[in-house]
Amino acid sequence: MRRREFIALLGVFIGLLPSVGMAQQRKVPIIGVLVVEAPGSEQFWQLFQKAMRGLGYVDRQIIRYEFRSDHGQASRLPGLATDLVRLKVDLIVTRFTPAAKAAKQPTREAPAFLDRADEVIE
Repeated sequence: MRRREFIALLGVFIGLLPSVGMAQQRKVPIIGVLVVEAPGSEQFWQLFQKAMRGLGYVDRQIIRYEFRSDHGQASRLPGLATDLVRLKVDLIVTRFTPAAKAAKQPTREAPAFLDRADEVIE
């Protein structure tokens, strides 16, 4: 995914997050990240965090991340996705179609940002 497309897609779900200036006791939004361990996964995670920091979303201050990787075992993806939903994440970001499909199954309330897989999933 090109950088401009990535930044544009980030803008879509940033609007879903509560504004920083709301109530004093505001809930820190949680973004769940579910990836298939493959070449480039670490780079994806680093670019994602860098792009979010560039938008002012600093981990553990303005936002919180829950990162999950299948560590090369695709059979773990459904359980990891269920874990993220159980944590009541506000958004699930995936990398690759198997992770996107796994995230779609238990996701009824959390919106999902599907990296290059949204056209595949019905």
